[in-house]
Amino acid sequence: MASQAITAPFAVRLLPLATRLFAVILGTFFAVALLVTVTGTPIGEPLTSLTMWGHGGEAYVVMICAIYLGWVPFIYLAAADPAKNSLVLDSFLGLNAAHFGAMLIMGLLMEGEHAHLAGDVLLGVAGLAAWGALWLSARKHYVSG
Repeated sequence: MASQAITAPFAVRLLPLATRLFAVILGTFFAVALLVTVTGTPIGEPLTSLTMWGHGGEAYVVMICAIYLGWVPFIYLAAADPAKNSLVLDSFLGLNAAHFGAMLIMGLLMEGEHAHLAGDVLLGVAGLAAWGALWLSARKHYVSG
C-alpha cells in the first residue's frame, strides 16, 4: 500500500528509538508526578487542573504512577526486539488506548474536569496516537499472521 501515511520501512527503522523515547517521557512524567505528590510540593493551580483528577486525588496519583513506573522499563526493553516483544507492545497500545479513552470520556462528561482535555488527555492521546501509528505500521514487518 503506497498510500500509507507511514511507510513500513520508515516505521521499522524509527520504532525502537520512538518506543524508548516514549518510555522515557512517560517515566519522567510519572516520576515527577510521584515526587510532587509524596513531597506535597505545590505545583500551582493551572498545572494541577490539567493533571489532577477530582478533589486532590493523591492516592490515585501514587497508584497510577506505580503502574506506569513499573511498566516503563518493560516498554523500554521491548524496543530492542519488537518481534519477540510484540505482545508487550500490543498490550501497551491497547491498555493505554483504554486508559486515555476513559480519560477523554471523563474529561468530556465530568463536571469540573474539562481542563484535562487540554492537559493530560491531549498529551496522552497525541503521544499514543503518534506512537501507535508507528507501531501498527512496523508491526506488519515484525508479526506474521
